[in-house]
Amino acid sequence: MFLKKYPSKHSIKKVASEHINNDELKSFLKQRGIFSYCVKKGDLADILSSFYFNGNDYLELKKKMDIEQNYKKTGRISFPTEKKQDLIESLIELNNTTINESDNTRIAVTRDGSNNLRVTLSYDEYKPSLIDLLDVNRRNISIVLNQSEDNCSLDYDINSPNDYKKIKELLANIKVGLEEDAEIEFNEITLENLTNTQRIELFERFFHTIQTPWRLYELNKLKVKRNNDEQSVSTNNLQGINSAVLDGTNLKENQFVQSTLEQGFYFSMASMRLNKNDETNFIDLVIEFKSRPIMCEVRINNSGRYVLDNGEVKEVKIVLEEILQDSLLMGFKDELHKVYNEILCEAVTVLEVAAETEDI
Repeated sequence: MFLKKYPSKHSIKKVASEHINNDELKSFLKQRGIFSYCVKKGDLADILSSFYFNGNDYLELKKKMDIEQNYKKTGRISFPTEKKQDLIESLIELNNTTINESDNTRIAVTRDGSNNLRVTLSYDEYKPSLIDLLDVNRRNISIVLNQSEDNCSLDYDINSPNDYKKIKELLANIKVGLEEDAEIEFNEITLENLTNTQRIELFERFFHTIQTPWRLYELNKLKVKRNNDEQSVSTNNLQGINSAVLDGTNLKENQFVQSTLEQGFYFSMASMRLNKNDETNFIDLVIEFKSRPIMCEVRINNSGRYVLDNGEVKEVKIVLEEILQDSLLMGFKDELHKVYNEILCEAVTVLEVAAETEDI
């Protein structure tokens, strides 16, 4: 990162009031010997914009804005376990190399504290900024090699469509570095392999995989899609779906779901409120199948605890630590991929049985 020009007072105030929380602002000021007590966020933004700071100070402020509330968006690419060593060797060959000169895309391969192979993909992103500070932003994408019972996976964090393009660019370079007899088939969860009924079943089965210490409290948002037409489910219909899911009723028997299938729609996104067993903590887990780019994104977009205030239950937002987010998201992705593979295997079995019946 570097400064192009000094930010205007208006830009600083806008960023402080709309994109950075109060605690972060107070901490930023306190570290520079400025102590403030403000009830309204706008007053704190006024104070911040009244001072003059150096370039590094504004870069630090910009970083606080760049982090989207510190919540992670993640994806996964799977491949056969027997190809793990081939992939590792290819990555080691790519270590400390530049795979794209136009935006200085570089690869760094390391081991983390658990001895897992970690790839950091870095590149220059050019885009306008809300504060007139940056022309170029150096982005870093974290990718971890994991192994489960059935296969291996590359789990990655993503914050922009460009990040996903870079993931695909990395995969292409991995394939180029492989021997002819060591080709790797990379797989992702995609709704393209499922019928509309199976797409809804994917979500329904996942809802039932959620286990202690978490429990599904409610679906707080659901989207249905047909071709390029994507819509949020209305509050009334969402209540009916919630009742069916929480009661353990077959979701396909729900009147709205039946109508959805008849009209050629399917589920494309679900946001779930999960409560911890102690009923004091919560997270909002989101599974979304995106079209630009085409990918399955798993993320936590809200978390916190319930508090009693004058007899009224209120939510206090608390951003989960990175390690805890990683652990939770890894577990949810494991379950989602397991359900997805089960549905695919069942479909193949049905086809095989049908073929055998025709032969008889």
